[in-house]
Amino acid sequence: YQPRSRGLGDVYKRQADMRAVLGEFTSLGVQVWLDDFGKGYNNLEWLSTLPLSGLKLEKSIVWNAARHSDSHKVLRSICQLAKDLGITTVADGIETAAHRQAALDAECELMQGLLFFKPASGEEFARALAGQRAHHAAVMPEPGR
Repeated sequence: YQPRSRGLGDVYKRQADMRAVLGEFTSLGVQVWLDDFGKGYNNLEWLSTLPLSGLKLEKSIVWNAARHSDSHKVLRSICQLAKDLGITTVADGIETAAHRQAALDAECELMQGLLFFKPASGEEFARALAGQRAHHAAVMPEPGR
């Protein structure tokens, strides 16, 4: 078996095809989000060439930012670049107050992780959601009431 050699032309054509398909999705109102940014094959070029609505940052970026000032500069820079391009950022893997603070300081727009909610059954989730709605209604009454 001899694998077919793929030149740069093939790579660029596949990228153009991918951009075209994602463009069709966004024209239908579908949001395109890039998951695990900062890991694997994700790269900075995609931020400016793909029609992205959001960017979910790989948790190791957040964890490192909570421990090292240079890593925090990287997180802050990614969040600022995404913001400048109109892309929403999500800090993944928020498990401690230090992770949360690092994401806040870097101005990540959204956060998710075990600090906010642990894995739960459907019933547990429904109860927690009902409790949040009740709290929100008490704190933020509807206008005119």
